Amino acid sequence: MNAISTRISENGRITVPARMRAAAGLECGAEVVLELVDGEVHLRSLARTMDRAREKSRALLAGKKNVGVDDFLADRRAGAARE
Repeated sequence: MNAISTRISENGRITVPARMRAAAGLECGAEVVLELVDGEVHLRSLARTMDRAREKSRALLAGKKNVGVDDFLADRRAGAARE
């Protein structure tokens, strides 16, 4: 079940079969992200997108100091106090 054929309605809607939604972790009413990659539309849950972003940022920031949210906020507060 890696590929299916479906039609796009007049208003741009498509139906994703239940088995495919379940396999991709897409729940009814959940927010999704559509991404255009090399002329293809990729669809994934917002939750999965956020998980991927967190994984990438952890990898990029691993071992670096003063790069957390608390550090960022402290820096912004210090900058505001100087102004």
